[in-house]
Amino acid sequence: MDGQAVRSCLLFAVQAVDAELMTVEALADGDRLHPIQQAYRDHHALQCGFCTPGFLLTTLAFLRDTPRPTDREIREALAGNLCRCTGYHNIVKAVAAAAAALASAPRPDLWPPAAPAPRGGEGGTTPPARGRGS
Repeated sequence: MDGQAVRSCLLFAVQAVDAELMTVEALADGDRLHPIQQAYRDHHALQCGFCTPGFLLTTLAFLRDTPRPTDREIREALAGNLCRCTGYHNIVKAVAAAAAALASAPRPDLWPPAAPAPRGGEGGTTPPARGRGS
């Protein structure tokens, strides 16, 4: 929300009024996957798909702010997201691969705008959504 990763499960709808929202659907460019989506696919970092949007958008916000993370930083950044299928090894590998891919070909259009201070004291690890909130 407004470029800040937030936990949608802890956010009241009224807090999103007039906010800029980004969802996972905004990542791909038509049939071309975003480098983060491609890394998750290449490293088998998803299975059932239930947690995937949260992981992808958390990764997006995290890599925007930490472009060359260590494995420990990756694990800490993803700690608020739960996956019951994959374990986390492949997810960490995918985030590291996405960081490398994005660092080798930085494109401003791949990133949401930098986040202002969190609204209403809310922060977190669930991703923002693109589009106008209502």
